[in-house]
Amino acid sequence: MSQAPFPEALQPWAEAHLTEQQWDSLEKFHAILLESAGKMSLISKADIPNIWGRHIADSLMAGVLGELSNSGKWVDLGCGAGLPLIPMAIAFPNWEFAGIDTRGLRIELLLSAVAKLGLKNVKLFRGNAKVLGDLAASHERYDIASTRAVGKIVEDAAMAAPFLHQGGTFLTFKGSEHAERIDGYQPPTYTPYRLPSVDNDLHIVRAIKL
Repeated sequence: MSQAPFPEALQPWAEAHLTEQQWDSLEKFHAILLESAGKMSLISKADIPNIWGRHIADSLMAGVLGELSNSGKWVDLGCGAGLPLIPMAIAFPNWEFAGIDTRGLRIELLLSAVAKLGLKNVKLFRGNAKVLGDLAASHERYDIASTRAVGKIVEDAAMAAPFLHQGGTFLTFKGSEHAERIDGYQPPTYTPYRLPSVDNDLHIVRAIKL
């Protein structure tokens, strides 16, 4: 099993729920990010030595703290380097995942990663989420719509809303940013957690679509 510096809240869950094959896939994805990060500006140079603790572990906190059911449909908006998309798809093979990004090179990288990892539960789309959310193929189809390092909470929630069915969950990763209310959603909840490389509390922010 990997000796990755996972936060204390994640380590017991990871040891109990991830198979050796899933750990191997996470490490392969880590290697893909290391190889590509500098070339494509996927991750800040300061964070490259700590991709495990700052990015892969962070992504999996969405599963640990997200109260997921046994299966469902998840769309990651502005999926960029595939965080949380790829770690979550590895860890939750019964879920169907979709990633959307406007940048063709990012989508090409993720298509290659999905092929190398043999992931059958990930689809990738190049396009503007604000446009794709209103198309019949994606409108109100998903149980969860996520963002990570995209925009402000309220802005991201508005972008996510067309993808979610009533009762679906908008989920995002934030530090100190806080919104008391989001139009079209129940009041958001903030679940704090810590990462080894970050001094302050981080939060999984969730809001249920009305």
